Amino acid sequence: MLAHRAFAFLKNEGRVAEAIHLYEQVLQAARERNDVEEIEDCSWELSWFRDEGAGLRRSTANAEQIGFDFS
Repeated sequence: MLAHRAFAFLKNEGRVAEAIHLYEQVLQAARERNDVEEIEDCSWELSWFRDEGAGLRRSTANAEQIGFDFS
């Protein structure tokens, strides 16, 4: 539970690389313990940052999102 709170804090502070590193460590420990629920939780959170086959996903420039004009 402490790792989940630390992950959320780091992510909110923009320290994404540290957050990812933390969950990778938790994921490895969960695999060693065969903790299926924790493996699923960490894998889900990490999936938002990982791009399968290409490493980490890049964030948008200057935290801007693509805008769509529906008018």
